[in-house]
Amino acid sequence: MAFSLLQNIALLVALATMQQFIVRRWRPGTLPHRLLSGLLFGGTTVLGMLTRVEVVPGVFYDGRSIILAVAGMFGGPVAATIAAAIAAAYRLYLGGAGTIAGVGVIVEATVAGIAMYYLRRRHEEVTRSGWLYLFAVLVHVGMLLIQFSLPGGMAPGVLRQIAAPVLVMYPLGQLLVCRLILDQEERLTREKELERLTASLG
Repeated sequence: MAFSLLQNIALLVALATMQQFIVRRWRPGTLPHRLLSGLLFGGTTVLGMLTRVEVVPGVFYDGRSIILAVAGMFGGPVAATIAAAIAAAYRLYLGGAGTIAGVGVIVEATVAGIAMYYLRRRHEEVTRSGWLYLFAVLVHVGMLLIQFSLPGGMAPGVLRQIAAPVLVMYPLGQLLVCRLILDQEERLTREKELERLTASLG
């Protein structure tokens, strides 16, 4: 599971770079920005699910919770919903005993991310690392609770295997990616301010 998470974080670093290209090309809030961001996050989620770890037959884990929470927080509701629809369609295609739980995690992480998107617009302090870490922990506590929807009393055995890495590694991975995207946003803001200053002096 640790190796799978590292692969997913590497994908998210690449996603953050590509997301900044979209931001530079299309202003946030425009339809092209929302659509392309949704497709980018959705595609990254599917790629992450290709490196999944199968705990028991039909029950597997990957970094989708991180990707979709980030999609909601930074992409907004439209982009996150597109990404979630792509992820859910692929999870349904994979099937198995963990399908309901898997789709449940997709919905939970996406809704949490969208809530954080709106919270961030009202309270900028939630972008501090402590709040971001708390957000990541809550997302993954929710993920663990959803495992009780697994059939046939599978949940206790599965939770014994995944609880520690999910509560320790996943929040740290999500925090890392959030900080990376926030740093890129701040850099882009400074560049635009410098451009405006240069234009006013010229």
